[in-house]
Amino acid sequence: MNVDVHLFGPLREDAGQKETTLSLDSDATVGDAVDALVEAYPDLEADLGSEAVESYSVTVNETDVKQLDGLDTDLDDGDVVRIAPPVVGG
Repeated sequence: MNVDVHLFGPLREDAGQKETTLSLDSDATVGDAVDALVEAYPDLEADLGSEAVESYSVTVNETDVKQLDGLDTDLDDGDVVRIAPPVVGG
């Protein structure tokens, strides 16, 4: 299956592009997509490796994965995954 991934902020800069399409197994999860993204763009390892991704806003089809099954959220062909850095301020 194919999943579109949109990157924001420093992730976009580290990958050198704002969107990419990943080809994943039919039973892939958001965590699998993140792993494939890091494999395709090694400069993302510092941001998205291991538990670092937990601090990012990750959505599937505009729904935050924290409201679903987190990184274990199942993906379907044609899903859109968006990954954005945390917003801080005061």
